[in-house]
Amino acid sequence: MEWQQLIGFYHIVKSGGFTKAAQITHRTQSALTQQIKKLEEELDCLVFERLGKRKIILTPAGEKLFSFTQKL
Repeated sequence: MEWQQLIGFYHIVKSGGFTKAAQITHRTQSALTQQIKKLEEELDCLVFERLGKRKIILTPAGEKLFSFTQKL
């Protein structure tokens, strides 16, 4: 788990999506998507449930991770 992955994850949740989070973190949307994909692989669980192309919600594991990132 890398610091940038946690920062990206945090901003995705706070901003409500990958596009805005990418702008905030000065990354491309695809780079941010890849970071989250790697994070999910490392954690061996999904942190977001994707509902169509534009809507995401936190999984129970994602909620725990978000709580952790808020404390950082």
